[in-house]
Formats: sequence, C-alpha cells, structure tokens
Amino acid sequence: MTDPLVRIEVIAAADNHSRRRVSTLPPPDTLIRVHQGGGMPSKGWKLSTLRAWNPAVADRCAAILDALEKVPLKKAA
Repeated sequence: MTDPLVRIEVIAAADNHSRRRVSTLPPPDTLIRVHQGGGMPSKGWKLSTLRAWNPAVADRCAAILDALEKVPLKKAA
C-alpha cells in the first residue's frame, strides 16, 4: 500500500469519535476534492502523518481503507 490520504470521517471512526470530537490532529497534508461537481473540499492526512501522530489510530485507518477497497460502492442506477 502506498501512502494513502485519509479523510476526517475515517480518522473519526478509527478513533471512536464523531468528526467534531476527534482529538487534536496534526495539520492536514492536503485538501481532497470530494465531488467532481466542485463540492466543498475535505482535509486529507497521509497515513504516514497519522502514524507519526498516533500509530494505533493509523493502523485502524489502514484497516478501514483496506476494507473500503475490497468492497467498492455500486453506482446508483
């Protein structure tokens, strides 16, 4: 696995908190465009950045990302 970008929703789930209750994070590495239609960008952290901050949360983020890749969303008809 390369050094994927992780959105706040994944970090929150890995840390057992809501998005608003996630403990203090390091500064984000980038902004991620969520929708191609120009929606609000989301902050993104590299997995390596999260690992330096909190290895346990980074391990859980990696597991969530892996599960998301294995079960892709089906496009709505």
